[in-house]
Amino acid sequence: MLISSFFTCNKDEQLNYKNKTKTIQLKFENNPDNKSKNNLDYTLYGVTINSLGEVELNNDNLMLVEALNEETGQLSFVIVENNNSSEQTSKTIHSKMQKTERGYFYDGECFVYGTMYYGDNGVNLFVPCGFNCIGYDDVCPDWDEGFA
Repeated sequence: MLISSFFTCNKDEQLNYKNKTKTIQLKFENNPDNKSKNNLDYTLYGVTINSLGEVELNNDNLMLVEALNEETGQLSFVIVENNNSSEQTSKTIHSKMQKTERGYFYDGECFVYGTMYYGDNGVNLFVPCGFNCIGYDDVCPDWDEGFA
């Protein structure tokens, strides 16, 4: 037995759905090298997800950078601060400078917080923070909704 359901909506409801956007807040550390847990050590930025599921940055201090998620192998983008110039020395024999930044990887469902390593081969690697970054949780939609 096949049961089909058809839902109709009026023109106003269709327009509301098409124009539906969601704004989320992403938290960035002001001083990642400082171990202080003072509430003033972060900045919140609003990011909008439009009805097509596209991310719109609402601030010139943010940018999108393509990266590969180390855990999943998924290629997507990371939202990072574009004025962040935190460089850390890698622990290699050559003592090369390796640029790293904290940001949010978009996995298609959630914005996952972690660290992005800029590769000198053109491939950027994102490493999720997991439980190690207290206060910088992943940003996901509620269980009964989505961002798009």
